[in-house]
Amino acid sequence: MIKPLYQTAGIKVTVGVVEAAATSGQEQILRFLDQRLGIGCDKERWFRIARRFNAAKRGDAGAVRQLLENGTPPDLQGFHGVTPLAFASSGGHKAVVQVLLATDSVDVNVRSADGQTPLFWAAAKGHSKVVKLLLDHGAEQDCRDKKGRSPVSIAQSWCHADVIRMFTEHDTFQEHKRARQSGDK
Repeated sequence: MIKPLYQTAGIKVTVGVVEAAATSGQEQILRFLDQRLGIGCDKERWFRIARRFNAAKRGDAGAVRQLLENGTPPDLQGFHGVTPLAFASSGGHKAVVQVLLATDSVDVNVRSADGQTPLFWAAAKGHSKVVKLLLDHGAEQDCRDKKGRSPVSIAQSWCHADVIRMFTEHDTFQEHKRARQSGDK
């Protein structure tokens, strides 16, 4: 999309355009922009960000870990507010979700432009192990997206029985935990 716009309309390439390409994992577009215009001294940073988004989408925990160790920000939001955690959650990539959550720099409840959290994405796709992991790390299951749907309601609409069971078990565990804590006082 950027190539034809640049070639025909001569669009001005701003940092926002470069960031949008990087946070969408568009390494080809970054190479094109760099060849035509030079994307500046942050070139390697932008490519690392693109590689991290792509590694999260693919489920490559090793690559995500390496990129994080090299200083790539773990929680940078993409064009529509989607983070690597959301991509990994949507793909059911538990190992990548674990790597990202282990940084303690990732917001488990970050919302996309549509108001969806990583938990919403995992629930919608039926990834019960990722749902459990996100819940264990403090994901809010009662949040609502812009259409008024919650992670539980979207799992119900797609008949993801394992995910619905995760939500139920998590609720039961939390109730028992609260009861024990109030009994300790």
